[in-house]
Amino acid sequence: MEIKTQCPHCHGRYLVEEEVIGESITCVRCNREFVVIAMIPAITQAPEPQKDKIRLKGGPDALAKSAVAVEEIMKVVCVDMELVGIKPGLFLQGSENGYANEKPTRSVNLSHPFFMARHPVTQHQFWTIMHRNPSYFEGDDLPVETTSWNEAVEFCRRLTEIERVARRIPSSLHFRLPTEAEWEYCCRAEPADGSGVGRDYTWSDVGAELLTEYAWFDGNSEETTHPVGGRKPNRWGLHDLHGNVAEWCQDWYGPYTADEATDPKGPETGRRKVRRGGGWSSIARRCRCADRAGVAPDCTSALIGFRVVAVRNGEPPYPLNYHVW
Repeated sequence: MEIKTQCPHCHGRYLVEEEVIGESITCVRCNREFVVIAMIPAITQAPEPQKDKIRLKGGPDALAKSAVAVEEIMKVVCVDMELVGIKPGLFLQGSENGYANEKPTRSVNLSHPFFMARHPVTQHQFWTIMHRNPSYFEGDDLPVETTSWNEAVEFCRRLTEIERVARRIPSSLHFRLPTEAEWEYCCRAEPADGSGVGRDYTWSDVGAELLTEYAWFDGNSEETTHPVGGRKPNRWGLHDLHGNVAEWCQDWYGPYTADEATDPKGPETGRRKVRRGGGWSSIARRCRCADRAGVAPDCTSALIGFRVVAVRNGEPPYPLNYHVW
């Protein structure tokens, strides 16, 4: 007789034979072991997310399947934000040809799929959630800037609350800033077949004219930000990672070690948060995948904005009180 069971890690559901109740099996989605139990009615009758509100190719379980299909898109309705499915993988973090804080290089394994926003958060999106626009350069489609790390985290928290309360996302999913490793992995655009690592361009090797196709920087920005998505996307379909605005990451800033790492989250404490990517006033050398800096979390600058990721693994890095904003 077949029964329903559910992985407690990624919430993937299966039909299994009754004889395996109490035994340990490996989830084909997240590759972790769990003990099989029969699903109780409260689980089988749980309300599903509103599929017309959050459009995932493949349905609401697309996040768990993104290791198979990179083309999945997640649409966050309340801010009209599009996120791209990113599959897990290995990459070499850092650069031996960059600045001292980019060394030593190390092998990093990202073990969970996630979604990353196609663009930095725009001023219209930020105003919709936060009801203010702190930006120096004003325009609905321009990336929001002059936001602190603290404000970027608060944006993610409110976005999670709004979408959960509206039942447009499952309770296991939340929005946050990308970790430094997730950001670099996405910037490098690891090939879909896992056969190589995105190159950390010095740009002088290939000519600054190539950078102008992918980024707004001091060579073409005319000292201002530009509407998101105006330059070419990388192989993941992500825009503006190399320029336009630099971006906050979740991690505290600290030195690298040569040790291999799985899902690194940076130091447990610190005084500065990680800032990644070049901006509209950056020189070409600052627009590389491995370039990094540390900035105080309460600092604001017209050079720094942010983008969000959506994940199912782990707990949100902020408290939730489900206040309806």
